[in-house]
Parts: sequence; structure tokens; C-alpha cells
Amino acid sequence: MIIGIEKIAPCDMQVKDLVGWLYERYHNIVITSGFRTPAANEAIKNSSKVSQHCLGLAVDLAAPGHNLIVLAGLAITNFPAIHGVGQDVYKKYVHLDFRVDPYREWVYGKDGKEC
Repeated sequence: MIIGIEKIAPCDMQVKDLVGWLYERYHNIVITSGFRTPAANEAIKNSSKVSQHCLGLAVDLAAPGHNLIVLAGLAITNFPAIHGVGQDVYKKYVHLDFRVDPYREWVYGKDGKEC
């Protein structure tokens, strides 16, 4: 089951394809964030003012019991258009996006800020 699937309804087809592909391999995907309105994005502490979520190009997800670094690596290998990869080691989720900007990786620290 994909928990939170409704969060990607307005998202770009690439995001939907990615989530479906991951589900086929992991079977227990939890979408913690998908499409966000600008107002919803502003309500999130430390969120980017130009969030890929607001463009429907990003998904944050967890896969309980699975290594998120491995999951992200498989996603990047099989979806080369992924150009944004972030990991929150405390909340245990990974961010994947299809930004058109150059490739970017980051890790969120305990305070929720990029480190």
C-alpha cells in the first residue's frame, strides 16, 4: 500500500511514475509530501521559497524497514531526470525531484536545516 498517494495527484507524471516504480520494489511507501500550494509551503519551517513541491515536481517519501540511501540511488539510476536529492536522517525520509536546474544533493540536520 502507498500511504499518502493522494498527495501526488496534482504532480507531474514523472513523479507518479517514480512512486509507482518504487512501490513495485518496496511495497510499503509512505509519501510524506507531494504537491504543495504556496500557502502550504510557507507553513513548513525552512522550506524553500522556490520549492519543487509547488511545481508538482517533487516527492518526499519513506520506506519503513528499507535503507533510504539505497532507495535514492536506485531511483537516480533508473530515473536520470531526477536532479534533486535530499535526505532527512532524523525524520527518516528522502526528497526526490525532477528540477530542471543542475543536479543538487543535500542532507537535513536535526534542526531541519541543510547541513
